[in-house]
Amino acid sequence: MTALMVVGTITTALGQMQAGKAVQKAANFEAAQMRTKAGQERATSQRVSAEERRRERIVQSNLQARAAGSGASAFDPTIIDLSGDLAEEGLYRANTALYEGEERARSLESGAALRQFEGKQAKRAGYFAAAGTALKGGNSLYDNYATQSPAPVEYR
Repeated sequence: MTALMVVGTITTALGQMQAGKAVQKAANFEAAQMRTKAGQERATSQRVSAEERRRERIVQSNLQARAAGSGASAFDPTIIDLSGDLAEEGLYRANTALYEGEERARSLESGAALRQFEGKQAKRAGYFAAAGTALKGGNSLYDNYATQSPAPVEYR
């Protein structure tokens, strides 16, 4: 019975340690995926920003073409004012796309750091649980066998 109790205690303790390690490994994997997604968010926002700048150039070109078609000069104060407004709006939209992508990326990176921390804590908790199981098993053995009086020794 004692051997089974010892084996059971050791097996349970090892299982608790392995469970903590498995949680940490899964958390690290999830964190790596989140960091990859953060990079993708940044890249996507850069592409959206570039597209906003391209749209602004097209609108600027259309403005110039319509101004020329109406007989107005490219240096007409109204055309210059409209062109400046379009440039500001294009820059605003491009920068907004970059900002939004960066915010999404930072959120993912924060989440990744949190998952890694949770994994580390789970691993640590597994070790503490294993130690507690080992101590409890040792205490049970002590309680079961320390209270028994030893067999009398006969001297001849």
